[in-house]
Amino acid sequence: MSTYHRTAIRRIAVQGYRSLENVVVENIPDVVVLFGPNGSGKSNLLRAARLLLRAIPVGPTLAFGREAAIVLPLANINEIFGLRPDDFRYGSLPEIRVELTISLGTRALGQLRDSMVEPATEVELAVVFQHTGGQEITFWFDQLEVSDRWQAKSPTVSRALNALQIHLLPNGNTALAPDDILRARLIRSAVFSKLIQLSDAYRVPGGTADPQSALYDAFLSEDAAQRAAARRLQTRLASAGLFGSRSLEVLLIPVNSQTYNEKQIRFKHPTHGEIPLRNLGSGEQQLVMMLGQQVITPYPIAQVEEPEAHLHTSLMEPLANLLTQSVGDHSENSPDVDQLWIATHHHRFAIAPEFFDVSLTSTGSTQVERKPRDMAVTHFYEPSPYWDTLRQLVEGGLSPETVVSLDPDNQPVTARQILESVQGDRRLANEFVKAATRAFVLSLTKEEPSA
Repeated sequence: MSTYHRTAIRRIAVQGYRSLENVVVENIPDVVVLFGPNGSGKSNLLRAARLLLRAIPVGPTLAFGREAAIVLPLANINEIFGLRPDDFRYGSLPEIRVELTISLGTRALGQLRDSMVEPATEVELAVVFQHTGGQEITFWFDQLEVSDRWQAKSPTVSRALNALQIHLLPNGNTALAPDDILRARLIRSAVFSKLIQLSDAYRVPGGTADPQSALYDAFLSEDAAQRAAARRLQTRLASAGLFGSRSLEVLLIPVNSQTYNEKQIRFKHPTHGEIPLRNLGSGEQQLVMMLGQQVITPYPIAQVEEPEAHLHTSLMEPLANLLTQSVGDHSENSPDVDQLWIATHHHRFAIAPEFFDVSLTSTGSTQVERKPRDMAVTHFYEPSPYWDTLRQLVEGGLSPETVVSLDPDNQPVTARQILESVQGDRRLANEFVKAATRAFVLSLTKEEPSA
């Protein structure tokens, strides 16, 4: 049995943040796929979790309770949290509330180096931001529980973990040595501020702390695990058959460019020779950077928004397969990431047995509903190619009376009825395409249809 424990968000509840008037998602899996139209609130859900995590390292202790609230100018709040007054969805109170239940596993607590925590520790946190119309925003923590006593092999780290627990919990014993308090603050910052990585795949290489620099550092790291992760990226790119490579790995070469004063990654292309990564197409660059982050990042939770952007359909399936590999399964002792969140519009990235359907109510509030994967067809089916294909088959000799589908009442529908519907109200025609698309998704996943 594996002793590896995943770090993951298992519950999130958000009130008053942008379109998230009142959203609760529980029993969150290791792979979280969010489907929904533009503006439905997918990104808001991803960003809400980071609001809370960014608040934890702020201040010498957690500001627990309204009486201990921290007040910061708008500019500071924007710099630390990316939060502005127009992010508040005003109701009875001008407040944003975010609650998280987080399992802190091997990777998060592994940043303590010589500690090995067993079992995984589950932490429940809630933060409240309040803006009353002035030039300041106030925030405090309103709820906190730690389910298990922290344990560690090292006595030094064990004392620090105990101090951290006391430092986190309200009304705890604060009669601790200054060194333990300082250590607790450092651990709190290290553990909670480095939980979630938002994919920066669209950032132009060469910027501050860009993914290309992170890859460069990983290849030359003194840490053997990071070097191994960089090599794993090369083999994964090759296993996907990308760039026409038939070798066991796609060679990536770290180069320190004196000319441009930047850390570069060069790519050994199977037909073009050695070229800078920036010379690849934007979609190919994005794919390498995104996978690089999943493999190299020290962050156990990864968030990827619209991985299909800039990608030709031929690259989507390999990327989806590699993202699936990066999370692994529960037998994995060291997956690339413990939990993966994907906000997407494309069926290729419906890589979990279930997905979360994100939509807006009539009042403009986000709602989230868990559904089986094959029901995602309502988001991505494209009817015209199906209709054109059916029309060409009929013109080529297929009998118009051939039954090609079933209607919502399970009654047979003929090709003639479908084509007539295309010219009319399109109800039957659209149902036909949904059913065909759903069947296509099931053929990819080899799953039984949902009821």
